[in-house]
Amino acid sequence: MKLKADRVSDLYFLRTEEKKDNTASAVSTSMDTPSTGDFQKWHARLGHLNKIDMMSVIKNCSFEGLKCSNLKCSNIEISNFDCEICIKGKLTKSPFKNVHSRSSVKLKILHTDLCGPMKVRSIGNARYFITFIDDKTAWTKVRFLKNKSEAWKKFQEVKNLLERQSGCKVKFLQSDRGGECIGEKFDDYLKELGIQRRLTVKNTPEQNGIAERETRTLLDIARYSLIQSKLPLSFWAVAIANANYTKNRLPSKSLQGKSPYELWHGRIPNIGYFKTFGCEAFVWNNKKNREKFEPRALKGIFLGYNDNSKAYRIWLTEAKRVEISRSVKFLENNSLTPLKEYIDFSPYDNEVIKTDKECQTSVFPLLQQRKTKHAGEQ
Repeated sequence: MKLKADRVSDLYFLRTEEKKDNTASAVSTSMDTPSTGDFQKWHARLGHLNKIDMMSVIKNCSFEGLKCSNLKCSNIEISNFDCEICIKGKLTKSPFKNVHSRSSVKLKILHTDLCGPMKVRSIGNARYFITFIDDKTAWTKVRFLKNKSEAWKKFQEVKNLLERQSGCKVKFLQSDRGGECIGEKFDDYLKELGIQRRLTVKNTPEQNGIAERETRTLLDIARYSLIQSKLPLSFWAVAIANANYTKNRLPSKSLQGKSPYELWHGRIPNIGYFKTFGCEAFVWNNKKNREKFEPRALKGIFLGYNDNSKAYRIWLTEAKRVEISRSVKFLENNSLTPLKEYIDFSPYDNEVIKTDKECQTSVFPLLQQRKTKHAGEQ
């Protein structure tokens, strides 16, 4: 049997006769005519190869058994080609531009993020900490929580403090969709004050990037401090509080070389009194009726700074209490003997923290009575 065929490029098409009912039947080779159909077929055969590499395959044509002329589609056809399988298998989240335009007014936007629960409770019995960051100045406040449900009360406390200090009002609260910031009581409180909530899209922490980065930075600084000081993990809260105190006073590239303290208070911070967290310290013994031959200094560990007065917070290792004092001698180069991994502070919860005459703070927040708030955790 003889058949006639017409050649088109590298393909041959058989001639057929039309039937009387005008239905056409054709016998062709196993390859389709040059079209996006061939491109799609080989795209699937090659494991859903991306468009750029598919174009390279067509251009180089360095494979046996592949007739590249069948794949020569226009650039427009290829650019408009979409594969549902690729979309289902390769789709990723849209990237976020690393550009943040800061507010022109203090407290216009307050960013917040909660971190926890920690595996080890702090010496104030906390398992979480929550940050509040002013969008304009990056001035940050940290509060510590035993339970997530305390978050809205901590927000009330910080909002009132910041508004009183700045004379500005919080207008927007930016947070993720964590349960600590979502609730009927919290929502009603915000509506009553006219504060608009801004929530991130589910599983998109990038939209709360400022608070997320702040949390990560504080954790990093606190981790370095605990490793260097050899203090047990139960001191994580005071380490976080000290990290925040320090970071608020350091210049930042995102603030054009200025510090959050300078932008918030309008003056350059003094850091000449800074000491190494966890270093050895000796506090003046202010005991009344002290015997003439009693030590005039008590040995302790530096835990941070007191927000309410120009004084240091020192953990007295023998007395097992915290003392706030300005009369302190630091030995920052001395290596400390590691404390045991866990310290039971419960017997000292009712201990009144002693201070020297130079500062009038009566109680160190870390070890206040059970009914009061805890700690460097203020």
